[in-house]
Amino acid sequence: MGYVPLFDGLAAVADQGLDGLGQLQASRLSRDAYASAKGVYIPFQGVLQLARNLGAPIVAAYAAAQMARSGFSKTSLAVLAFATVTLLLAGQRWPMIYLAVAVIAAMSLSGIEVRPKRFFQVGIGVLILGISVSVLQSRTRSQASSWLDAFTDAWQNLLGRIFLEQSAIPIASYQFKPFGAGELLGRSYLDSLRAYAPGPGESFPVEFFRAVTGTSTGYTAPPDFYTEAYINFGLVGVIIISAFWGMALGSLKSRTFSTYDTLNVGLQAGLVAIVSQSCFSGPVFTLSGFIIVYAISQIVKLFTLCGAHFTPRPNRPSLRLFHNEG
Repeated sequence: MGYVPLFDGLAAVADQGLDGLGQLQASRLSRDAYASAKGVYIPFQGVLQLARNLGAPIVAAYAAAQMARSGFSKTSLAVLAFATVTLLLAGQRWPMIYLAVAVIAAMSLSGIEVRPKRFFQVGIGVLILGISVSVLQSRTRSQASSWLDAFTDAWQNLLGRIFLEQSAIPIASYQFKPFGAGELLGRSYLDSLRAYAPGPGESFPVEFFRAVTGTSTGYTAPPDFYTEAYINFGLVGVIIISAFWGMALGSLKSRTFSTYDTLNVGLQAGLVAIVSQSCFSGPVFTLSGFIIVYAISQIVKLFTLCGAHFTPRPNRPSLRLFHNEG
């Protein structure tokens, strides 16, 4: 549908140089109803974004598991590169965290000792990607006069996004208390579910950011797991939701998702990445990730069954149970 912000951003920079910085962000927000009143919304956009942002890290984890078990190969490297590029197409930065965690988890689950060097290598790679996307986004209000200024602004913006907006906003909500105990009665969870329905819907992470900061900026900063449970159903809700959430996670401890070893490792690593972010992403988004993992496992199972059904069996000589000599 022509919605590839990464390509738009790269083309603008190739054509205009420094003046092209920011086109990626403009293209990305053109689908955001909070930033562009004329934004054109793709039907089931939430589902498609979920499949990309969580599906690509799972594919990358599968490729990492394949390389861990069988060594480096051109095919595995190509799959890993394809998954990484797919994740970057929308010009967002947060899915890279899932990518990094999934790849490291895949190596660990494959039986390889994950040394600090591996963490450093994966971390540096994701950091370079994050800074590169931040440079293309150019979220600053002033135009950079040089590439060094663009890099510095991008670095500061990335650190601020990670350690201030995304982390400090939920903590600040404890002080400012924008919502009372049990005030929402499940509305934030319903808003999160409606994000996967056709057409644009309300975004509670944006509403939460605005309520805490008192600004009209359309940034996203969701509440943490316990804050969301508290403002929806009070202290009782925190206890009940936490109990059910713990049982749900416990049921995944020894679950096998595929008979193919490396695919099973990839799916498990994807779950590790999804669950590791559940403290701030919320149960609805995490449950959506569970559905993606289950869907992938069932699709692979279906293709396996179809392949076994249509594969011709070797001819065997017929057995004559009775011999009639006439």
